[in-house]
Amino acid sequence: MKYIWKIGYLQAILIVSCLLLGALLAYNGLVVYPSFQKMLTKNTEEQAERVANYLISDVLNTSAGLQVDAGADVKIRTALDHFRLWKLKIFLSSGRCIYSTEAADVGKMNHSPIFETALPDGELLSKVVKKNGKSSEGQTVPLDIVETYIPIFGQGNFLGAFEIYYDITERKDRQDLNLQNSILVSCGISLLFFCVLIFILARAGKSIIERNLAEQKLIDYQQQLVESEKMASLGGLVAGVAHEINTPVGAAVTVASSLDERTRHYQDLMLNDQIKRSDLKKYFETAKTSASVILTSLRQAADLIKSFKQVAIDQSCQETRMFNVRQCIEDVLLSLKPKFRQHDYQVEINCAQDLEIDSNPGAITQICTNLVMNSLSHGFAERDRGKIRLDVQVAGGQLQLHYADDGVGMAPEILKNIFEPFFTTKRGQGGSGLGMHIIYNLVCQSLGGTISCKSSPDQGAVFSINIPLS
Repeated sequence: MKYIWKIGYLQAILIVSCLLLGALLAYNGLVVYPSFQKMLTKNTEEQAERVANYLISDVLNTSAGLQVDAGADVKIRTALDHFRLWKLKIFLSSGRCIYSTEAADVGKMNHSPIFETALPDGELLSKVVKKNGKSSEGQTVPLDIVETYIPIFGQGNFLGAFEIYYDITERKDRQDLNLQNSILVSCGISLLFFCVLIFILARAGKSIIERNLAEQKLIDYQQQLVESEKMASLGGLVAGVAHEINTPVGAAVTVASSLDERTRHYQDLMLNDQIKRSDLKKYFETAKTSASVILTSLRQAADLIKSFKQVAIDQSCQETRMFNVRQCIEDVLLSLKPKFRQHDYQVEINCAQDLEIDSNPGAITQICTNLVMNSLSHGFAERDRGKIRLDVQVAGGQLQLHYADDGVGMAPEILKNIFEPFFTTKRGQGGSGLGMHIIYNLVCQSLGGTISCKSSPDQGAVFSINIPLS
């Protein structure tokens, strides 16, 4: 049961099933049983009418009022035994009893208003009443009696009425037993169905929960892999920038070391009073040139460090802020400069110098990094030349980024799976299959935008990205 209550629509099925079971029981009690009772009363009323028609023609004289023929008692009691009546009375139109199978009732008045309303209009009236009777052992037992009033007419005038009592105790008990058995069978079937339904729903609920847990674990695993891929990308960036920084820093160290050596030499000459004006002039020129080279190299290294720092912060931070889009792209390309070494790869950026947006620079940085790395790893594979073009603009409240390369392109079967996680054409060659999936998640989920790709073999690839701006 615990699995059912965790799934909304399984709860609904169970509740509806309970309501249907309750409705079935209520229907049996409120509709079926009263219908059987009414049908039994109707059958008894029809039989009472047949008895009345027999007696009117055989034991009553209606030529001059209403009179009971002599010897009628024997015929009436014979009719009682034949029709299995419990009791019979005959009333005048005034309500006075002129005959009864129980002599004590003769002469008594029936003050019921039906003698003035319903019976004169020819209506038959029946009702089920409880009476006390005697069993074969002489014990008092409760009986179910149908009491029926049947009007008597003579020459078009209302003369009186029969009151016929039918004992339906046995038939009613038999009917109740059949009805109870029917209800028990229907309830048993319903209960069996209910138990089977609970079992099925519990199994289904358990299966759904287990599947959801498995899917969640898969999503968590994919997210971990995505984060690992991002960290690996950041690690590659660190290694590349470190290698790139090594050149200007190495040059600065070499020049500084040479300047230090020259300084010590001229210092010794000065201490020994052997220095000349021309030596000082030469030293100052050397110091000036060395200082310029050192300053240039350190500024280049500082720019690289600054670029790396911003890219690293952006890739690891998911906060939104105002930033310059072109500068963000240029920082990415600068951090990826080592990847372009020894190849004639060109990158063209068409973006306004002052284009600033309020968005997530980390996501934009990661998107541009993965797009460029995808071109270098797949589009320009085994090629020494290639061109990348980035067109960026803001239109209609959206940042529109159009990225294109002139690489090898993709076949249709590759293109349709390009954003699927773990899909790669370089399995076993270092490809994780997460680069484009990360782009898709960043664009569609983190930034709430859209991305599409068009490509064909030897025609390069074109990515169109639209990102809404708040």
